[in-house]
Amino acid sequence: MIMTLVPAEASSGYVFTCRDAALLRAEVPACWKNVFDACLSVKVASASGTGVSTIEYLLAVLTVCGVHATRIVLDAPKVTIMDGSVARFDSLVKKVGLRRQI
Repeated sequence: MIMTLVPAEASSGYVFTCRDAALLRAEVPACWKNVFDACLSVKVASASGTGVSTIEYLLAVLTVCGVHATRIVLDAPKVTIMDGSVARFDSLVKKVGLRRQI
């Protein structure tokens, strides 16, 4: 799985862009109204039916790091997680660095 984090406009929130979906169905905003399952992992889906799962660790790290608006481009329908995912995501975000938005 390849995941790319792209700066987004301030106040746009977290938006997943799924490269494996049709262009008009590719965007999935990560907001409470799009949560359709939270049993073993958090899964969100757009009105068009495109979904992304296992988003909780990545979004937790972004929130703690102060990132509140980003486009998350994925080539798979889920964020891959493994033992230590939070630490790995945190170190990658800090390695790349953050830019303050106005």
